[in-house]
Amino acid sequence: MVGKMPLAFVDCETLGLLDHHDLFELAVIRYEPGGAFDEHVFWIASDDLELVHADPTALRINRYYERRHATDARKAPSEVLAVEIAQLLSGVVLAGVCVDFDARKIRKFLNRHGHQLASYHHLLDVEVFAAGKLGCGFPVDSRTLSDAFKVAYPPNAHEALADARWARDLYVAAGGPLP
Repeated sequence: MVGKMPLAFVDCETLGLLDHHDLFELAVIRYEPGGAFDEHVFWIASDDLELVHADPTALRINRYYERRHATDARKAPSEVLAVEIAQLLSGVVLAGVCVDFDARKIRKFLNRHGHQLASYHHLLDVEVFAAGKLGCGFPVDSRTLSDAFKVAYPPNAHEALADARWARDLYVAAGGPLP
């Protein structure tokens, strides 16, 4: 069954790493069985975020203030984005780097707006998958995995779409099966 399910490579950029920190950017690269990769990027309006509780270090690393007006991401009220995201992630296998973190942030966002994350209950952490293909233990540094599988590490890391693309490319380069 799982081999026939769509994959969704996801990455969130957040206001910090703690449970109370919200996501503000989400990239989803959905792959339908036998299809193509379909990219989506969402940006949560700053009016809907509790920036006063944000971690300043996180905002510096993900360049929140520099990118918030320059992004091409889909912008809409959070209630509208929640409907779109819930539909997009319904019935998929979530894949990514430390994808449990992303799944928790997505679930929190959707729940706040009355929706559920209806993805498959198993997650696919592509770094763990790639490390297993190398036959080495985990954790392995992301750049080491990039070098081992000849996947360019994104120069614009900590932008959701760049990180989701890197996860997808690493998975494919490591021999990850596509449905």
